[in-house]
Amino acid sequence: MMLEQTADPMISLQSVQPPRLSPAAALLRDGLMRRWDKFAIRLDRCHKELSEQNVHDLRVSMRRMLAILLMCKAVMPGLKTTGLRRELKSHLDSLDELRDTQVMLLFMRRNF
Repeated sequence: MMLEQTADPMISLQSVQPPRLSPAAALLRDGLMRRWDKFAIRLDRCHKELSEQNVHDLRVSMRRMLAILLMCKAVMPGLKTTGLRRELKSHLDSLDELRDTQVMLLFMRRNF
């Protein structure tokens, strides 16, 4: 069986409708997209300067992304999030010692 070819393959792709999301799933999708944008901004800031505040903000952003991914998984069980969650967790863990050191240095500056 041959598929019918159109002059412009994008026309046939545009006619395909994505599955309809429940209101909860749509809300989570939008929240995830906003979180992703904030994560990207904070990651860029850390690449420019590994300040205490930038590292803290990036770590908070990663934890929030992990939380919203878990909520997405609960509402949309077929959604594949394992790889992304694993990557985020790995990057979050890689910043643990840096953040601990920064907090200790900040404590020392304030108290000694």
